[in-house]
Amino acid sequence: NTIVVFWSDHGWHLGEKRSWRKFSLWEESARTPVLIFNPRHSETGGQMCQRPVGLIDIFPTLTDLCGLPMPEAYDGASLKPLLDDPHADTPELRDPELTVHGRGNYSLRDETWRYTRYFDGSEELYNHRDDPYEWQNLADDPAFDDVKTHMASLMPQESVPTVEPRNIGGLADLDKEDMEQFVTEIWPKWLKEAVPPLL
Repeated sequence: NTIVVFWSDHGWHLGEKRSWRKFSLWEESARTPVLIFNPRHSETGGQMCQRPVGLIDIFPTLTDLCGLPMPEAYDGASLKPLLDDPHADTPELRDPELTVHGRGNYSLRDETWRYTRYFDGSEELYNHRDDPYEWQNLADDPAFDDVKTHMASLMPQESVPTVEPRNIGGLADLDKEDMEQFVTEIWPKWLKEAVPPLL
């Protein structure tokens, strides 16, 4: 009855596009595999879903699959509808997935397109149905202005401000009051509601 989730670090270039290592916004570097096995629903097991999803979706997926209550605030969406039917039309999972590399460099990927905008304003647009290796940048082709306009409307319009990192008890970027509230109120409340009492 164990749900198994496998994912990895993102990809690695081995010379593609004259790149080495993993620090780019191209598909080869930005993607990561996600495999989920749910023994309670094995009749749909072994199917592949081509829809891009985010690692941020793993927590709500596991919470949903285990029948636990969701916390009041969380990011991501449950992938359970796609586990039930990899071709399901799920509005909450239709938005493109965002990848960020450095300040002001964003890339969005949906089932067909990867649109990337860099801090200097330069752009890339690839049609993954026709060009899965991203060799033909369509960003300057006026025929795809509508695609670019739509994808650009979904991108962050500005980077979050830079903050000085803090380290309190091993957790960075939480001030003392936030940390105390998390430890004394939020986490225990969620555990009490989500985890059934041990017998």
